[in-house]
Amino acid sequence: MAEAVESNALSEHPKSRLRTAGTGGLPGAVLEEQRPAAMAQINGAPQDPRLQMALGYLALESTPEPLRACPGKGGTLLWNGPGQWLAVSPSTPDSDFLIGLRRALEPIGATVTDLSHARTVIRLAGPKAREVMLKGCPLDLERFQVNDCASSLLAHLNVHIHCLGDQTFDLYVFRSFGLAMWEWLIDAALEYGVEMRPSD
Repeated sequence: MAEAVESNALSEHPKSRLRTAGTGGLPGAVLEEQRPAAMAQINGAPQDPRLQMALGYLALESTPEPLRACPGKGGTLLWNGPGQWLAVSPSTPDSDFLIGLRRALEPIGATVTDLSHARTVIRLAGPKAREVMLKGCPLDLERFQVNDCASSLLAHLNVHIHCLGDQTFDLYVFRSFGLAMWEWLIDAALEYGVEMRPSD
């Protein structure tokens, strides 16, 4: 039997292209695909102190809070609803990441679901990043600060938005809609100038 080949949602898209230039010849928005090594959905009671202790596996820099992301040495934890978080690792292989999370969380009744190949992550950066998203998102994105995060709609697609900086956002979308999101962002950013940088 032939071995299945894992491909990403943006593999057929041009790797690098500048479509129109913004002010001073620079793009107002830059799109770049991100490829975290592992992602998992965690479900558990947020008020349970045992859960807070178990999340120490991620070596978080702060206590998890609603509508916030918590970076840590072992990964980043993004609030994804009451009692729900999205755990993201940039470098730990998905199998190792899941084993570590499950060992820490399942003894207290929390569940861990592998999403490593279920999401496309698009980084939207540039001075017009917020303006681009405001064309299709009902959230008050102008108030977003570093490590704010929320689930919402963007261009009628479900998306989880993580603010990384004043001009930088990571957008998590269902993998099957990754290309649709990518193309919508290009169209929305055309008037500002847009550069596309999918990962290899």
